[in-house]
Amino acid sequence: LRQLGEHFCTNQSTVSVMAEFFKTKFLLLGKDVDILMLKVINDKHMLATMDLLETTSIYCPRHMSPLLVLRIIQLSISHGVCESTAFGFAFYSTLLSRIGD
Repeated sequence: LRQLGEHFCTNQSTVSVMAEFFKTKFLLLGKDVDILMLKVINDKHMLATMDLLETTSIYCPRHMSPLLVLRIIQLSISHGVCESTAFGFAFYSTLLSRIGD
């Protein structure tokens, strides 16, 4: 991920995860899902990044998964959607249900 420009510290605290969660939630405020889906990622570099984020989130230590998935959503908002976006939003909905949101 580092070679693709995505940097993550492996010592993530609950506070840093919550900060990313609220950052993502803020980025989604007022966004219409239909409008988000209009922009599709065509950049091969970004597609590789998204694919690696998704794959890594499945096999990484459990405490890292939310950060990787939140980054998928953040990148989907800024760069467009791809196949990994669906995975990201499915995982995000799980996070929302866990906190009762």
